[in-house]
Amino acid sequence: MVLERFGKEPRRARAQYHSFVADGVDRGRRPEFQGGGLIRSVGGWTAVRGLQRGREGYATDERILGAPEFVEQLRREIEEKEHGPGEVSRRAVSVRLLIERVSQAEGVRVESVEGGGRRAELCRVREGIAYLWVEWLGRSGRQLAVPLGVRPESVYRAARRGNHDGERWRRLLESK
Repeated sequence: MVLERFGKEPRRARAQYHSFVADGVDRGRRPEFQGGGLIRSVGGWTAVRGLQRGREGYATDERILGAPEFVEQLRREIEEKEHGPGEVSRRAVSVRLLIERVSQAEGVRVESVEGGGRRAELCRVREGIAYLWVEWLGRSGRQLAVPLGVRPESVYRAARRGNHDGERWRRLLESK
């Protein structure tokens, strides 16, 4: 991916990249690129917490990867290569969408799934949701615990139980 930015032919791209890096080395150490990362560059942890409450979002340290627009463009290009143009990526799946799809497929009301009850059909639906969220999408069980009305540990246990029907759960999510 990086070499593509320096040329279409691999050999030429490597040479251009090597030249680019050598030019940077010749500039020596630069204080704006040393230590602290994103946290230091925005003013410390307090400033980062403030940003999390505001509209700004930082996906990367601009000093290293470049402007947010550039990074987002790269992400979109990678998504298209991995999933094909127009295809919904795993990242686009929200907790709400996941709960709705699995609940609907299993014929259970969303409100019931979110209530934390222990009926067998609700546990099965939560297993599917937890499996998809934690194992397939690679997300945190803590994020899913609140909407499901359970503790984070319960989400991880349910994800392990949901693994036995993993193929079925993945097909359910991919089919729409």
